[in-house]
Amino acid sequence: MKRALCTVMLIGFLAPQASALPILPEYVAAIQALPSVSATANEAANLVSGVADLVYLPMGASELILSPLPGLGLNRGGKNLGRGLMAPFSILQSVIRLPATAIRGANSAIQGAPGYLLP
Repeated sequence: MKRALCTVMLIGFLAPQASALPILPEYVAAIQALPSVSATANEAANLVSGVADLVYLPMGASELILSPLPGLGLNRGGKNLGRGLMAPFSILQSVIRLPATAIRGANSAIQGAPGYLLP
């Protein structure tokens, strides 16, 4: 089996390579815009994460109230409450940053594509 695999790999390595196809300007623009589009997606993910963290606010408050019961600790309730209290600020930060990063990503995509430049 190893011998057959090595033979196939050797043939593939020594076989004549196909000529490279020309790279279209749209592909170059898309590759250049990838980091800014990735930053926009990251901000959207941070927004969703902040909305999900809002659940920790009532959960932390109820854990603090019910902390005398066995299995619920004051420490864990305080951590959850703090995480829930920080969630609205995280959401606000993402809401403020998201349009700016989206515009930056669209601008870099437009500027990177020849023939599509804005005046």
